[in-house]
Amino acid sequence: MEVSFHWARVFILLLFLFSLGLAIPLFVGGLEVITVLSTLPYWTAPLLFLVMVLAWNLNLLRLCVLLDGQVNNLGYWKIMRIYMATEFVSKTTPMGVGAPAAAVSLLAPHGVKPISCLVIFGVSACMDAIVLVCLIGFFAVGELTMTLGANLVTGVSFISAFMLTAIACMALLLYHHKLLFYLLLHMPGFSLIGQKGKKNAGKLIVSLHRTLKRISELALWRLFLSWSACLLYWGVCLSTLYLCIWMLGGGVSWLESSFIQTIAMGVGHLLMVPGGAGGAEVSGTLLLEPKLGATTAAAAIMLWRFLMLYLYLVVGGVSLLSLGVGAISYGKEKRANL
Repeated sequence: MEVSFHWARVFILLLFLFSLGLAIPLFVGGLEVITVLSTLPYWTAPLLFLVMVLAWNLNLLRLCVLLDGQVNNLGYWKIMRIYMATEFVSKTTPMGVGAPAAAVSLLAPHGVKPISCLVIFGVSACMDAIVLVCLIGFFAVGELTMTLGANLVTGVSFISAFMLTAIACMALLLYHHKLLFYLLLHMPGFSLIGQKGKKNAGKLIVSLHRTLKRISELALWRLFLSWSACLLYWGVCLSTLYLCIWMLGGGVSWLESSFIQTIAMGVGHLLMVPGGAGGAEVSGTLLLEPKLGATTAAAAIMLWRFLMLYLYLVVGGVSLLSLGVGAISYGKEKRANL
């Protein structure tokens, strides 16, 4: 009873948060938001759905390339359902922290090592961070150039040097696990975990290093394909808000909309609320309102959030449910054959 009550409370909390996210654009734009959305042409829904399917497949391609054949025994629909189920867990946990554990649980029965899953998530997160930092740096340089009249070449050079230094330091720590282990040993409080804890931490770091080394030794075409899929994925994702605004007749450029989308997603993550519910809607609506008006801005944010959150919840929830039903059926069939 206690476990059931606990999950019931979690479900009610998530339902409240996601309902709050939907209510914010309605509060800002009024009931006219529903009227504006209802006037969209019939072809907008299939087009936006196809755009999201493209984004899902690009991200899935990147992850499969990094896994380097470890999921070859799985068919396309199976691995897609696992991916969408993982995205569902990501959207229902603060900052997506539950996604790695979900991926480990769903892929472990198919022979994928947990450490490989964790490393792939880490590498993927680093790739995403590099792309987003470069994009934000580009916007920052452009804004500083327009505001202060600074030399664009100098600004770009400074930002590039900073990012390259950060990437080089990260690569140094990842490829030289002894240095990383040394730094961890001298972190405050690390001495409190005891000798056994240090030994286990050392084994974990060595395993991480070996997995990272295997990824770094992938064929160049695989690394190129992975980076290409990553760049295309973010190109498609950062075009969703622009498409929503364009379908509503707004006049915001792709660069402005993608910057607003990046800021809105960042605010949602910083609030540590599942799916960024509330934070992304408030920040996105406030940034768009001066450019589009309250009603159009609220309608665009509501449509965009449906694509980037609620569609994930629907498709991912169905995928997770189907995987759970399949696992139960498989277990019953296996016990019957014994």
